[in-house]
Amino acid sequence: MLSPRQTSTVVQFRNMDFAMEHCVLHVEVPRPGDGFDPAVRMAPNPSRIEVWMLAMDTEMSRYIPGSMKNAPLRRRLLAVLEVSTTKPSQSDTFVCPSGQYTTLELACPTHSGSSCNVDFWQSKSLDHRAGE
Repeated sequence: MLSPRQTSTVVQFRNMDFAMEHCVLHVEVPRPGDGFDPAVRMAPNPSRIEVWMLAMDTEMSRYIPGSMKNAPLRRRLLAVLEVSTTKPSQSDTFVCPSGQYTTLELACPTHSGSSCNVDFWQSKSLDHRAGE
C-alpha cells in the first residue's frame, strides 16, 4: 500500500480562451447533494497540498501513444494550498498560453512533517456547478 507521500494526482487543462492567458487554480472539495456523495476523506482538515507546474505542454491521453509513457518533470512550485471541506482555496495568477495545455501535479508537501491526505469521488455523470 502506498503512503500519501508516495502518491499524487496529475491534472491537465486545455487553455481555450484567446488573449485571456492568465489562470487561477481554484480548489473546492465537493459537498454531498442531490444524490451525489463525494465520500470525502481528509486528514487533517484542512490539508496542505503542493501544486507543481509540470513540463508537459501537449495533451496527455491514453489514446495518444507515448504521451503517458513517462511522468513529466516538475517545472516549478506553483502554490501550496490549504484544501478544506469548509472553504475553497486558490493559487495566484499564472500564465496559461492559449491553445496549449496546463499540466499540474497535486502532492503532499515534500518538506513538511505534517500529515496530508485528500480523497474524494467526483462522478462525471452528474451535473455539478461551482459553489453547489
